[in-house]
Amino acid sequence: MAPRVKQVAAADPAVDDFTHEATMKRLRDQVPENTDFTAPRKEKLFSMPSFLASAIKPMICDDRDWLCVETLFNVLLCLVVPQIGVWFAGMYLPAEKIWMLNIFAPTFLVFNILMWYGRYILMLHYTSHRRLFKNTWINNMNEIVISPFIGIPSGAYFLHHVVMHHIENNIFPFDVSSTMEYQRDNFFHLLQYIARYWTHAFVYLPYYAIKKKRYNLAVYYFVTIGSYFAVISYLYSINPVGTTWTFIVPAVVCSILLMSGNFSQHMFLHPEIGDDSWGNSYNLICTEANQLCFNDGYHIVHHVASRLHWRDMPKYFEDNVEKCAQNDSLVFKGPGLDNLIMLVLVMTGNYKKLYESWVQLHPQKRSFDDFKEMCKERLKPFKPKPKAN
Repeated sequence: MAPRVKQVAAADPAVDDFTHEATMKRLRDQVPENTDFTAPRKEKLFSMPSFLASAIKPMICDDRDWLCVETLFNVLLCLVVPQIGVWFAGMYLPAEKIWMLNIFAPTFLVFNILMWYGRYILMLHYTSHRRLFKNTWINNMNEIVISPFIGIPSGAYFLHHVVMHHIENNIFPFDVSSTMEYQRDNFFHLLQYIARYWTHAFVYLPYYAIKKKRYNLAVYYFVTIGSYFAVISYLYSINPVGTTWTFIVPAVVCSILLMSGNFSQHMFLHPEIGDDSWGNSYNLICTEANQLCFNDGYHIVHHVASRLHWRDMPKYFEDNVEKCAQNDSLVFKGPGLDNLIMLVLVMTGNYKKLYESWVQLHPQKRSFDDFKEMCKERLKPFKPKPKAN
């Protein structure tokens, strides 16, 4: 396959330089070993008791996802149960002692953000693409009942992410979470993007489902999101402090994290193929974040093959590495990188660190100045090609 784009003012590389073998050699020259194949998984902190495991294992669809079940078990015990305790503390603590809750609750929230939010959100993410439990009702309990404790409104994630975002593939205006219209190294544009989560998403999502004739999904959304706001409103009326710390503040914080993460994953848009899965994101390899969050760094891979199992992503990347070269896709290597750190590096203009982490798979070598210019070009607002009728 010939190179798809030309980004540098130099003689075109030979077609042979874009073969799988030639690209793998360039990868191995820069990354002798992809540690994502061998590094121990870190999503769970402790295992489920054997008596529970033996009862639950027959209920899951894919044995490879047992780690997701144990991560969910960790979150239930370490986050959800204490959050319920926070709510009851707000209900029954004497007024003169409520200050104790106002110190403990935000401290506990920060701990949860650092310890559990990434693990849980990416577990929810991949089990939304590939169902975890065979029983539909049990499977949906994660999105309906558990996710509000992390700050994700009931019934919204699957429609927003799996149906809208992946089908429309970050293309504006069909994907309400599209990054295309923003200057993506501009902090104020990031703030506008985060605000859209609350001002656009909840209205647009049911409209999108109806427009696409996903009527069952639209009804599911109306019922679950309506119930969510009704329950939160009732809980707030009887326990404002406990409800604020248990559900409302996490919802605000989680919206910032979710939208910042997606903004980061889709901030580098290739000027010619930014509406294509090979040109609208980047891969992070050999980084600890992949062991904490189900190989979330392989975001190009995920958009190219959204139902690919998360354990197979490093292999898919290497099996198809020549396509990254042919499409001039961006790949960065760790250690110490994740999507939010990538966003910080861009927002602070730290192109030196980005360049040091960049894996040059395209055969045409770029200098630091070439790389910086390329990044700046990919951070500009992007106008997608019109959709075919």
